[in-house]
Amino acid sequence: MSEQLTDQVLVERVQKGDQKAFNLLVVRYQHKVASLVSRYVPPGRYR
Repeated sequence: MSEQLTDQVLVERVQKGDQKAFNLLVVRYQHKVASLVSRYVPPGRYR
């Protein structure tokens, strides 16, 4: 799964139980999600 996959393809694979596709989505978006959460949750409150 080294080729560049679209989010749509990854989500479709996740829905079919593909753990590697799920991991790729997590890696792809973890920093964006953490940044968004940090705007709304005070420091030290999300652990």
